[in-house]
Amino acid sequence: MDSRQFQVRGFTLIELIGVMAIVAIMASVIAPRMFDDLKRARRDKETTSLANLGSLLRDYILDTKHIPAPSVSSWTTALASVANLPTSRIEFNDRGFRRGYYVDPRFFTTSDTNFSGYTQQGGLVNPPVSARIMLVSVMTGNAPAAPNNSATFDAIWNQTSAATLIEGPDIKIERVNMQTSFHRVILTNGLGSQVSYQLENGSSYAVPAASGGMDGMATRYVLARTRVNLFDQPFPGGQLARVLIADSDKAYAYRDDGAGWTWATP
Repeated sequence: MDSRQFQVRGFTLIELIGVMAIVAIMASVIAPRMFDDLKRARRDKETTSLANLGSLLRDYILDTKHIPAPSVSSWTTALASVANLPTSRIEFNDRGFRRGYYVDPRFFTTSDTNFSGYTQQGGLVNPPVSARIMLVSVMTGNAPAAPNNSATFDAIWNQTSAATLIEGPDIKIERVNMQTSFHRVILTNGLGSQVSYQLENGSSYAVPAASGGMDGMATRYVLARTRVNLFDQPFPGGQLARVLIADSDKAYAYRDDGAGWTWATP
């Protein structure tokens, strides 16, 4: 057999140029798709990350009875403590851009007010006005400064035509509505001297004494899962009589049931 049959012929210059041209065409088609897939994966991951942070924020508030202030150190430290992550992973998205933490300027008030955080002590006399928080992430730059008025906040929340941030592939918004997480606790006192209540392990607060034929009353709005301790007379210094968990609106009255004064449902 002629050994020349097994010789391999090299590519000519024209053939090499043709192959390179085909590779270039294929790369021009494939590369944009790869970049688009990477961008889409990052966007989807950030959507999931914000949803997880929103869930963690809600749990943090209900567990600690504390709502972080808008300062970066406050809210990132709070979330990092429950996410078991460094604060940098909370503050920045995977693209290295700073996330935003927006609190409705009318969270507790009927006029625009700088929110400075909240730590539950004796409970609120009035319910929150607009207990809303947004976590914002922009994939192309740092999140803008938080809105300083409720109208701007509301426009972003509802994505109206006046919104300064339009939710889309590169702008992610996670909404955390805490309005229904505050429950009303009504405590009435039929005794002519004060009794008291305590939220979690905080200070004790008086429930006014009955007077002029009218029961004393204390109405407070507390965060869900709050433990409410109810004490007998006198105030201060009464014995713990009942413990309730504010998982819904509650009402208790201090009454004489024939065997003595005690806390019971009306």
